[in-house]
Amino acid sequence: MKNKNKIIFSFLAVFMCAGLVLGGCQASSLENYKNQVSDIRENYFAGQSDNFYASFTSGMRESPYAFDGISEEKVEFGVLTIQPKQALESTMLGYTISIDDQKYSGFFEESPFDNSYSADIEQMVDDSASITITITDGQNEESISLECISCDFEISAENALDLAYNELQEDLQALCQDKGYEVYVKIVADLTQNVQDKYWLVLFYCECGDSISAIISTTDGTCLAKKTS
Repeated sequence: MKNKNKIIFSFLAVFMCAGLVLGGCQASSLENYKNQVSDIRENYFAGQSDNFYASFTSGMRESPYAFDGISEEKVEFGVLTIQPKQALESTMLGYTISIDDQKYSGFFEESPFDNSYSADIEQMVDDSASITITITDGQNEESISLECISCDFEISAENALDLAYNELQEDLQALCQDKGYEVYVKIVADLTQNVQDKYWLVLFYCECGDSISAIISTTDGTCLAKKTS
């Protein structure tokens, strides 16, 4: 269990370093916390080819997207992420993503934190969506079909928030009393699939700079770990 927790929080540290910590507290009930959700990931698709790992996740998030302790109006979003399996000759990578009968094209942005690349589209998809991406690297093209991994989750994003709130309720009362806060519900997954398990990360961040988070199992809703910082 110690090793699993270590792996889980190594993911959490990467997310925080990448700016995925929250900004958003004046709440005492679960419904109030739900009203302060600034980013919630509803589904997760993944696939791979000979040269790339790929994933796509979609949901609702605030716009403008800022860690300022205020949960703004929500809009649809989708994030496409790829990771090369070997060094690339060019880091100028283009993409075309086909979601059912719609297509979106553009260029990936390289992450400053790891060797992944990502692109945002303003589209939330259904779990039943048919998704294919085509990656272009110079003259080369490579297509990957993505499978809905979250379709096998027993615990939804909304369930995860409920469970995290129940687990952290006393700590949240002390942490967020009379302060602004935001809540993020994200999927923790290893793009390379070296770690097969997927988790929900529910993170509460108060305007004072303190935060508390819980890792929730996607299979049975168990709180696997929690952290205050």
